[in-house]
This record gives sequence, C-alpha cells and structure tokens, in this order.
Amino acid sequence: MQEIPLAIYVESTIIDFRIRFCNHKSAMLKSKTTCEVAVHFSKIPHTLHDVSFQCIDQVQAPNNFEDIERLLIRKEAFWSAQLFSLVPNGLN
Repeated sequence: MQEIPLAIYVESTIIDFRIRFCNHKSAMLKSKTTCEVAVHFSKIPHTLHDVSFQCIDQVQAPNNFEDIERLLIRKEAFWSAQLFSLVPNGLN
C-alpha cells in the first residue's frame, strides 16, 4: 500500500525527468535554500526514503519555445489545483 504524501509539490520543466529528479535530490542532500523541496526537506528531519517523485503529465512540444512555456505554465497550474499542492496544503 502506498503512503499518502504529507506535502505535494508540482513542477513543470523542460529538463528530462531523471535529470530534474537528480537536481532535487542533490539540493536536498546539500540543504540548498533555492529549492522549495529542499527547504521543506531540511526543516523537518527527512531521509531520501521519505521522498518520491512521479511524472504525472507529458506534453508534445510545439514548434515555438514561448508556446511551450505557456503550455507548461497552464499544465502546472491545472495539476497544482487538482492535487491541492498550493500552500498551506502543499509546497507550491
């Protein structure tokens, strides 16, 4: 049975999911203050076993970079609302 997460964070990115996951993991291990996930991770004692990442949506890239950014912002807003990831319920 999967545990229910205590804090949800939604993020859109054009970076490969595995690379983005490694970036977050590195930020958490180094207690960086430039990443909301790492800040939360540092405030309350956590281990990497307390964290899971999941890709929930993927978009087909339009030809124009500005269109990609707009599409990602809309998708991030949609999923943030659907998953109640905005403060105080989540980390967004």
